[in-house]
Amino acid sequence: MPKESFPISQITAIPLNSWGMRLPLSWIQLHLPVKETPEEIAEKLTQLGIEVDKIHDEGGEKVFEISLTPNLGHAWCMLGVVRELKAVVDAPFIPPVIQHLPPKGDTPFGLDLTVHHTVPLYSARRVKGIRSKESPSWLKKRLEQCGLQPISLIVDVMNFVMMELGQPLHAFDAKEIVKGVDVRFAKVGETFTALDGKSYTFLPHHLVIADQEKVLALAGVIGAEKGSVTPETTEIIIEAAHFNPSVVRKQAKELGLSTEASKRFERGIDPLGVTASLDRAVMLLEEIAGTEGLSETVKIEHIAFQPKKIVCRLARIESMLGLHLGVDQVGNIFKSLDMKFTWDGKEAFTVVPPSYRNDVNEEIDLIEEVAKIFGLENLPNAPVFLLEREARKNLLSLGLQEWMCCDLIDPKKLSLILNRNEMPGEPVHVVNPSSVELSVLRPSLLPGLLMCALHNYDKGNHDLSSFEVGKIHFKRDGQMKEELMAAVLMTGQRHPKSWAAAEEGIDFFDLKGVSEAFFEGMNLPEVTYKPHNHSLFHPERQAAMMVGECLLGVLGEVHPAILRQLDYPHRIYLMELSLHELYPLQKSRERMTPLPVFPSSTRDLTLTLDKSISYEQLEKAILKARPPHLESFSLKSIFTSDKLGADKQNVTFHFIYRGKEDTLPQEVVDREHQSLVAAVKF
Repeated sequence: MPKESFPISQITAIPLNSWGMRLPLSWIQLHLPVKETPEEIAEKLTQLGIEVDKIHDEGGEKVFEISLTPNLGHAWCMLGVVRELKAVVDAPFIPPVIQHLPPKGDTPFGLDLTVHHTVPLYSARRVKGIRSKESPSWLKKRLEQCGLQPISLIVDVMNFVMMELGQPLHAFDAKEIVKGVDVRFAKVGETFTALDGKSYTFLPHHLVIADQEKVLALAGVIGAEKGSVTPETTEIIIEAAHFNPSVVRKQAKELGLSTEASKRFERGIDPLGVTASLDRAVMLLEEIAGTEGLSETVKIEHIAFQPKKIVCRLARIESMLGLHLGVDQVGNIFKSLDMKFTWDGKEAFTVVPPSYRNDVNEEIDLIEEVAKIFGLENLPNAPVFLLEREARKNLLSLGLQEWMCCDLIDPKKLSLILNRNEMPGEPVHVVNPSSVELSVLRPSLLPGLLMCALHNYDKGNHDLSSFEVGKIHFKRDGQMKEELMAAVLMTGQRHPKSWAAAEEGIDFFDLKGVSEAFFEGMNLPEVTYKPHNHSLFHPERQAAMMVGECLLGVLGEVHPAILRQLDYPHRIYLMELSLHELYPLQKSRERMTPLPVFPSSTRDLTLTLDKSISYEQLEKAILKARPPHLESFSLKSIFTSDKLGADKQNVTFHFIYRGKEDTLPQEVVDREHQSLVAAVKF
């Protein structure tokens, strides 16, 4: 094997500590004669979630370096990878040959076997008279390609079966076992020296395999030096078991151990493949070295495997993936994954996943499998996903910081912030919540933002301009609903502190400006702001955001009384809007227009108006009388004084005129501006 360093394959002889998995392409092709190139196969595996980080060329053979997420325990072996790959390639699957060899040589098991009731399945077999022999070259090569070091024939066969079928096996020297094998929990203060040469002290909840005198192994993790096989061992007890994943995970972590065996047990092995793996190991020992005697397989099963039955609705698949799929098409995908199923003739499949698919437990898991096999690249761009991404991008471009708040909130805080009649529906209470403070699904993003602002204030962060895009949950007309929302919170100073400028606090119009820029970025220019009476906000500093008669959302300054109850000393401004309502109102994107060629002319107009006249009324009047060369206009200033009167104000607008084909003469600008002044009367 080439002397090469692999970033995810740190290896020692025993225990075999490795991160990631190496798998030769030739082994895959032995059981699935694919025609695709190594690069094409690597791409298909990566699309299935079995990420190929690198392809090594070792002596003319391609070896895949694979990374796996923790839920894909079934793919931590050659057979698991082939099972996944066969669903997306056109090639016949050739399973490994596994044969149960009958007992021979009048060889009884010869040991008392007791197994704790918490162990689902434990099986073992005595193999006698193994002829001492070095591992064949093909076996050594296969192990080396997988990143494992050949040690001795017996150990090599155990490791080979683990890499082939995913079932960790352990072999004990039968002559070193005293009287019997007991799978039990450790005694207080009990110790053993493991195969890594280190001594470990057990806790009472650690599961061990022991004889009448000593511990032989830490279950599912590592064996002991005493009782282990050597190159001279000729008689062994082979263990194949199904240990509880949480038990193995906990004891491996507490003792600081991570082995090839523990990783597989932690992720879950195939409970129906335990004895088959034992048969495979015995068969290989018989073929390679020959044996004098085989006992019966001793099997103790405390917890029988119960197949899962999962209802999967066709409409739900189509809704989640955004495409139309036929019953036969979905059924063929389930078949390709070795999933048994029935169709009720109306709307749903009842699916039974294979015993090795510990990661498939709910309807959403089946939908994910359909998406993977159908091809993620073939899925349409879901409108909701694109809308969410666009909204997030626009809010980030406005200089806001994204927050991600918990979906669960405190019902007391919710009732303080929102009245029941201002919620989109009834709050959804969680069954058996972890705490009262996290017992209700949020019907609004605003309570979470306020709680985050309080947390930041306690940590000394007083100047906040933040947003969240997420879903709210509520119950309406007896149905559970969820809706995509966007919310903004602003509080503190408008600008960072500086010696060159006086401090200015954020106000209502800063938030309104953010909303206007957001709507412009979302191509929704016809939003109007109407007076509103939401109890969360200051009665004179709030508005409803409307498009025609459609209410998009609300914005305003949080009511001082609510801030006092929250013990927050500064003004907070909030906005929340429904992206669900916004989506159908978006207009198509305008094409780019060339930069102006000709110079502009500007004019100002000051109007003395009643304070009751809104900006919206002024804007409509200007647009109605808009001259042909008026390019744009904006509000320049608002002036109030005692001379004008308490109910009056001067409002100044700035106008820009420009010709598209030539420079406008001054007399044309004056004439158009005078016509506009004459038309805008209040």
